[in-house]
Amino acid sequence: MKLLPPVIPIFDKPEYILEGNPVVNQYITNVSLSSVEDASLLLEHAADWLCEEKHCENNYKAYRSEITTFFHWCFDIAKLSPIQMTRKDMAKYINYCQNPPEALIGYFNVAQFTGKDELRQPNPNWRPFIGKKANGSPIPYTLSDNALKTKIAILSAFYNYLITEEYCERNVAQIWLNHSRFGKNKSYKMESSDEKLPIFTELQWSYVISTVQKLANENPNIYQRHQFLIQLLYSCYLRISEVSARAGYSPVMGQFRQNQQTGIWLFYIPKSKGGKKRSVTVSKSLLNALKSYRKFLKLRISVIPDSGFGIIRTVVIPDFS
Repeated sequence: MKLLPPVIPIFDKPEYILEGNPVVNQYITNVSLSSVEDASLLLEHAADWLCEEKHCENNYKAYRSEITTFFHWCFDIAKLSPIQMTRKDMAKYINYCQNPPEALIGYFNVAQFTGKDELRQPNPNWRPFIGKKANGSPIPYTLSDNALKTKIAILSAFYNYLITEEYCERNVAQIWLNHSRFGKNKSYKMESSDEKLPIFTELQWSYVISTVQKLANENPNIYQRHQFLIQLLYSCYLRISEVSARAGYSPVMGQFRQNQQTGIWLFYIPKSKGGKKRSVTVSKSLLNALKSYRKFLKLRISVIPDSGFGIIRTVVIPDFS
């Protein structure tokens, strides 16, 4: 059996990153089964994020090293998913990076993987932290302020990517930075205006709904569906990704379900942000809109729980100009 480093490097060079590695795959599988259920999904997101930097070698290497160290702490030390982290957890990670175990400190740069193509293996000499020596003797490991700010900046960029992909709701790295001693510096602090969610006002929603209702009355064959989808989004506070077709998912009528005990109607979402499933209560007004929409489609008014009839049947985009 080949020797492995104390910390498994997760991401290979850009030309190999999407191909996967047997050792890494086995490691991530074990983590998923034992401690962090979404480890494989996080690996996919991180790989996609890193691929966007593959044309800038320095950025790619810096991002790869930081995410590898971060995942090591999350998976092996804290046994916690990054999307579950709090500001206190981030502080613990920073403290870990400032005082890493001696076994994880190397004193020269080496490749994270060795070998060619399918024979590539984690380099047993690789370490996630690089220390310094003076006259041949190791110097106590230190993390400079600039290095720390770079570390947080990279993690913040990764969290922003996860938020964009609707996999995460908070940028814990930026939150930690805002409350740290660096937060007093405006160049590092997130402005309060950036924290406000871009949402419609009631007046804006009224314009949208009245406009689509007018269009639906004038041309129901095209805009009846749009009217219902907008009502669904507005009434259930859904994300666009939860009602839009994508690879492996398309919303169906059967997602409207009635609780047999309470009689309350719910809209079931099989995979929401963070990979979790959830159900949203359907209001009376939305239920009436659903009945009207089904009547327009010449379907029976009541929804059959296992109905596979698609909510989205066309790809016509409404023109609100």
